[in-house]
Amino acid sequence: MKLIAQFDPLLSSHLQHSKHVPSSVSYLSPRIQNEFISLLASTVRKQILCDIRRNKYYGLMLDSTPDLAHREQLSEVIRFVDVNFKTKKVTIKESFLGFIQLHAKDAATLENVIVEQMQADNLPISDCRSQCYDNAAVMAGELSGLQQRIAIRNPQASFVNCNNHSLNLAGLHDAKQDPVVVTFFGTVKKIYVFFSASTVRWEKMKELLGITLKRECPTRWSARQDAVNAIHEQFDGFLQLLENLYEDGTQTSETQNDAYSLLQNVMNFNFITLLDFWHAVLSKIDRIQKTTARSINEFPCRSTGLQQRLSSIREDVCITAVNAAKVLCEKLGIRIEGRIKRRKQMPGENAGDAGFAAVEEITRIMKSVIDRLIQEMTTRFGCLKTLDEKFGFLFSISKLFANDTSNDIQQHCATLADFYKTDIDGTELFVEISDCRMLLKTRPDATPSSPLELLSFIISYGNDIFPNLQIALQIMLTISVSVASCERSFSKLKIILTYLRASMGQERLSDLALLSIEKELVETINVDDVIDNFASARSRKVVL
Repeated sequence: MKLIAQFDPLLSSHLQHSKHVPSSVSYLSPRIQNEFISLLASTVRKQILCDIRRNKYYGLMLDSTPDLAHREQLSEVIRFVDVNFKTKKVTIKESFLGFIQLHAKDAATLENVIVEQMQADNLPISDCRSQCYDNAAVMAGELSGLQQRIAIRNPQASFVNCNNHSLNLAGLHDAKQDPVVVTFFGTVKKIYVFFSASTVRWEKMKELLGITLKRECPTRWSARQDAVNAIHEQFDGFLQLLENLYEDGTQTSETQNDAYSLLQNVMNFNFITLLDFWHAVLSKIDRIQKTTARSINEFPCRSTGLQQRLSSIREDVCITAVNAAKVLCEKLGIRIEGRIKRRKQMPGENAGDAGFAAVEEITRIMKSVIDRLIQEMTTRFGCLKTLDEKFGFLFSISKLFANDTSNDIQQHCATLADFYKTDIDGTELFVEISDCRMLLKTRPDATPSSPLELLSFIISYGNDIFPNLQIALQIMLTISVSVASCERSFSKLKIILTYLRASMGQERLSDLALLSIEKELVETINVDDVIDNFASARSRKVVL
């Protein structure tokens, strides 16, 4: 405040008066600061909740993380479609409402916390049309069972896995299915740890190889792709560098032992084969991972394409990896055949144990990895595919308004209305789509290219011309496929709650995060009204 006062004459005068007249009211105490922050945040929150209630339908997005003070913070984000009939504009919003401190992570406690928060915000749980949670948290047990409990209260609240986390978990579980694969990624991690532990080794690696290693992260597959790529591109250089460190007599015995251990792990037929294999597979996963899917039909299409691609290259990738590993092993003098793995003889069998050669065994492992990955993706993206079957016909605008698809559209309308019985009439929805097709034929220049543009087009005629089509599009656009907004709130959490402010109270933390995240809305509020509210709440000196 003193720093700002140097450039603000009014504030400077106030501080000088407070200093020279100790009995005067300065409004500089921590409690007053918290009241100012609370009033501002309350005003912004009321505006957000008013917009949500005005548009009725909303989607619930949740994710949790521990903060610096070791408190579990649940980020509450509401997704809704803001339809403004005055300005004829439609906007999809994901509004942050605050952090909720969790004291337990069981499903019953989470349900009580969410229901109580919805009641405090005056948001009927019956208007919730989607639930999107961090899939990693779901699998870890933090949000396990919550979606089923909310669905019991409101069956129309469809549950959707966060697609990016789903793909991460599919790869994560896939990489844990075989000890050989676990050992491979463990070696990749050890290489990074070995070089990053010493600034001298790190600089030597950058000087000789011209690259830097990436940290292998279990939940970010783009990081695994970078880590594997770096070793794959400079494999010969890493071998030479490790040999030099092992043979260098000036190095400590610990460094020489670690370098020798890494050499033994890297100069291995299984490691070399899997290095080429994962280089090919991770690149395809990474492309899907980095593409942003904003709707419920985008990611199922991409995941289906990835599954089909992996199935088509299953044999070729394994053969290519094995052949490349054979050539490199022969060049480096690495023995391919190791201990023969015996298959346990089953009761009643007369034949002897069958042995697997090294090539056959690693080929079996690679094929099982691809098969498991395809299976994981099929299981995890089942919710999205179900929703795509309900709303998919609304995404393709060209097919929606084609004359030769009327029978299919009518069936889709009936299926959608059967699930949202209280919101949509299937017969009326089909009639409205037919009438909208008729209007678009007379206005070819206004033909929409997306559901959002279609919603903007139909509200230009008012709120009672296409009510069923408007509600169907509104519900569809309310369904979220990612908790990215929750993740972004955690970035603000780290900025606000630093180690110097670890004792900050929960209410102040949540209010500051709300003001920071919803900055654009904060700039639109009337500060004079906030000051009047503060004055009425803090009027201690009453003239009698």
